[in-house]
Amino acid sequence: MNTNETTAKRGRPIVALSKRQEVLAARNAKREQGIEIKRGRPVILLSKRQTVLAARAAKREQGIEVKRGRPKNITVNTGQPAHQIS
Repeated sequence: MNTNETTAKRGRPIVALSKRQEVLAARNAKREQGIEIKRGRPVILLSKRQTVLAARAAKREQGIEVKRGRPKNITVNTGQPAHQIS
Protein backbone atom coordinates (compact mmCIF):
# COMPACT_ATOMS: atom_id res chain seq x y z
CA MET A 1 0.00 0.00 0.00
CA ASN A 2 1.33 3.38 -1.00
CA THR A 3 0.84 6.17 1.56
CA ASN A 4 2.42 8.89 -0.57
CA GLU A 5 -0.11 11.72 -1.00
CA THR A 6 1.64 13.93 -3.53
CA THR A 7 -0.34 15.22 -6.49
CA ALA A 8 0.92 16.43 -9.81
CA LYS A 9 0.21 19.97 -10.99
CA ARG A 10 -2.59 19.99 -13.49
CA GLY A 11 -3.62 22.46 -16.14
CA ARG A 12 -1.93 25.40 -17.72
CA PRO A 13 0.33 27.51 -15.51
CA ILE A 14 -0.94 30.98 -14.54
CA VAL A 15 1.07 34.00 -15.67
CA ALA A 16 0.61 36.48 -12.82
CA LEU A 17 1.13 39.66 -14.86
CA SER A 18 -1.01 38.74 -17.87
CA LYS A 19 -3.87 40.91 -19.12
CA ARG A 20 -6.38 38.22 -18.22
CA GLN A 21 -5.20 38.11 -14.61
CA GLU A 22 -5.49 41.92 -14.43
CA VAL A 23 -9.08 41.71 -15.66
CA LEU A 24 -9.91 38.99 -13.12
CA ALA A 25 -8.30 40.98 -10.31
CA ALA A 26 -10.26 44.10 -11.29
CA ARG A 27 -13.49 42.09 -11.41
CA ASN A 28 -12.82 40.64 -7.94
CA ALA A 29 -12.05 44.10 -6.58
CA LYS A 30 -15.36 45.41 -7.92
CA ARG A 31 -17.18 42.42 -6.47
CA GLU A 32 -15.66 43.10 -3.03
CA GLN A 33 -16.71 46.76 -3.22
CA GLY A 34 -20.26 45.76 -4.15
CA ILE A 35 -20.14 47.33 -7.62
CA GLU A 36 -22.35 45.67 -10.23
CA ILE A 37 -20.42 43.61 -12.76
CA LYS A 38 -21.87 43.69 -16.26
CA ARG A 39 -21.74 40.43 -18.17
CA GLY A 40 -22.71 39.55 -21.73
CA ARG A 41 -24.21 41.64 -24.46
CA PRO A 42 -26.24 44.63 -23.25
CA VAL A 43 -30.01 44.63 -23.85
CA ILE A 44 -31.51 47.44 -25.93
CA LEU A 45 -34.92 47.98 -24.35
CA LEU A 46 -36.44 49.75 -27.37
CA SER A 47 -35.52 47.03 -29.89
CA LYS A 48 -38.26 45.18 -31.73
CA ARG A 49 -37.35 41.88 -30.07
CA GLN A 50 -37.60 43.34 -26.57
CA THR A 51 -41.01 44.90 -27.33
CA VAL A 52 -42.25 41.50 -28.58
CA LEU A 53 -40.97 39.80 -25.43
CA ALA A 54 -42.57 42.46 -23.22
CA ALA A 55 -45.90 42.09 -25.02
CA ARG A 56 -45.74 38.30 -24.64
CA ALA A 57 -45.00 38.63 -20.91
CA ALA A 58 -47.91 41.07 -20.50
CA LYS A 59 -50.26 38.59 -22.19
CA ARG A 60 -49.09 35.83 -19.87
CA GLU A 61 -49.73 38.02 -16.82
CA GLN A 62 -53.26 38.74 -18.06
CA GLY A 63 -53.92 35.03 -18.52
CA ILE A 64 -54.12 35.14 -22.31
CA GLU A 65 -52.89 31.97 -24.04
CA VAL A 66 -49.68 32.63 -25.96
CA LYS A 67 -49.38 30.34 -28.96
CA ARG A 68 -45.94 29.45 -30.28
CA GLY A 69 -44.66 27.87 -33.47
CA ARG A 70 -46.44 26.29 -36.39
CA PRO A 71 -49.93 24.79 -35.90
CA LYS A 72 -49.87 21.02 -35.43
CA ASN A 73 -52.43 20.14 -38.11
CA ILE A 74 -54.60 22.45 -40.18
CA THR A 75 -57.96 20.97 -41.18
CA VAL A 76 -60.61 22.30 -43.49
CA ASN A 77 -64.36 21.84 -42.89
CA THR A 78 -64.13 18.26 -44.24
CA GLY A 79 -62.54 17.05 -41.04
CA GLN A 80 -59.58 15.50 -42.89
CA PRO A 81 -55.96 16.60 -42.47
CA ALA A 82 -55.05 19.30 -45.01
CA HIS A 83 -52.49 17.18 -46.89
CA GLN A 84 -55.10 14.49 -47.72
CA ILE A 85 -57.63 16.82 -49.34
CA SER A 86 -57.93 16.28 -53.09
